[in-house]
Amino acid sequence: TSEKDLLNKNIVIRNKSVIWRIIVFLSIIAFTFIYYPNNSWEVLMGDDLTAVSNYVEEGLWGVLFNPINAQMGKVRPVSTILLYLSYLLCGLDFSKYYLLNRLMLAGGAFLVAHISYRLGVNKIGAFLVSILLISTPFSSYAVWQMIGICETLSLVLSIVFLFLVIKISEGSERQNIRKNVLLCFAVFTAIIFNA
Repeated sequence: TSEKDLLNKNIVIRNKSVIWRIIVFLSIIAFTFIYYPNNSWEVLMGDDLTAVSNYVEEGLWGVLFNPINAQMGKVRPVSTILLYLSYLLCGLDFSKYYLLNRLMLAGGAFLVAHISYRLGVNKIGAFLVSILLISTPFSSYAVWQMIGICETLSLVLSIVFLFLVIKISEGSERQNIRKNVLLCFAVFTAIIFNA
């Protein structure tokens, strides 16, 4: 019965961990939507309007392989594809971009909380770190502009990269091969995204 008791104890601990993550995730979403209530803007402006106009006129492949962007050193395939996908989801409706960007920021903040906890920060501290991320001026740009979704993705990739670096430095020799592959992918993605 001791093995059965141990198994039951592990299931209870795992269930509490899942419940804690759900509570944190929902709390982060709630804080994000409270901190960034509905915006009074109704139309795309400036850079957002230019980005959407490019997709309307040239489509994904036209923007992705635009020779002018290549000459100017602005080849950014990851952000181009991300913005195109958000354009497909949201069209010309700014309120949909605003909703999508708030959800992406909440997801990024949850990832920050999770990684902080995995690196040894206590649960409350990890949650507070995510709240701090949401309320920084950097995040307001990521929420209020259509192209701000790229800022959130860049942040998430950077955090994953740092997490992998820390985990690789702690890992055993056998696990390093798999982690190095992940590290190389993260570095490659970060370089391509921010090129």
